[in-house]
Amino acid sequence: LTICFFIVLLIYFLLSQYYVSSLGNMYTYIINPLFFIIMAIILKFTVASPYKTNKYKKDFIQYILITVLLYSFLYLLSGILTGYGTNPYATSIRGIVFNLYSSGLIIVLKEYIRYKLINNVFKKDRNLICVLAIIVFTIQDVNIASILNNINMYYLFKSIFYVVIPSLIKNVLFTYIELYTDFIPASIYQLLSYALLWL
Repeated sequence: LTICFFIVLLIYFLLSQYYVSSLGNMYTYIINPLFFIIMAIILKFTVASPYKTNKYKKDFIQYILITVLLYSFLYLLSGILTGYGTNPYATSIRGIVFNLYSSGLIIVLKEYIRYKLINNVFKKDRNLICVLAIIVFTIQDVNIASILNNINMYYLFKSIFYVVIPSLIKNVLFTYIELYTDFIPASIYQLLSYALLWL
């Protein structure tokens, strides 16, 4: 069952990379949220909740808050050296609500799905499932179509070091966190990081 869910996610991620630009707002505001809502509901009712003591959850949340504050400070400080650009996100109240719906909701649902899937297996299979989760969620961050359309050494080098490796590290971190706590610390990390841009 877990492998089947990962296959569905992988197919969806790959299809969305090829058709996202042609569907525009319909994908952003209807298809993508609907897919993750349906996946989360199915997992909620088909996968039993794992027994967790959550003894590390409070510590993880504290470390994440410190990390996000440090990241935000360095991010804003770097603007002094490189200059500040125009925020690509909508900054009106309506825009912030749309950002929270189209991106914030997806972040929470994706982390919930990852949490349910990596904790839905026996302990002996957990390492393999964690590796699978890291690969599938990294593929979602990497625009494979763009890499295949621009095959040259510069673009490949830039894609590996600017997109693939950071995404891989991020997914290793979130998978590790969700293995020992639940989806809330990873969601907080991402929501607060994006809130800096959204707000």
